[in-house]
This record gives sequence, structure tokens and C-alpha cells, in this order.
Amino acid sequence: MSLIRPYADAEPALRAGPLAGAAGNLTAKRRPHAARLADQLTKLADLRDRGVISAGEFERQKAKVLAA
Repeated sequence: MSLIRPYADAEPALRAGPLAGAAGNLTAKRRPHAARLADQLTKLADLRDRGVISAGEFERQKAKVLAA
């Protein structure tokens, strides 16, 4: 045991432990959310392009989607 790094012996176990992939899992959980956002924005853009909603309405709805 080192005085500078008293827990150096535990580091390999912590890296291999149940939380080792936590950052990767967090990223994986965000992907579906990002895909939903992209789908919503695509649908809004389609409505705007077909003249169903105005450009102003598109911008308002886009702001709501991105704020969520």
C-alpha cells in the first residue's frame, strides 16, 4: 500500500467491477432518445415542407422538441 495512492491495490477490481461499463450503458440509453428527437424533427420538417404547418410553427415545435 502506497501513502500517495492508498487504494491503488483496489483499482483493478474497481475497473472490472459491476460499474465498469456504466459510461457505455449511459451512452446506449441516450441513443433511443436521440433517435426519437431526430424522428420528431424529421416529421415536423416534412409537415413544413408539405405546407401543413408554417415555418414559424415548425420553429416553435422544434424548440419544444429540443427542450425536452
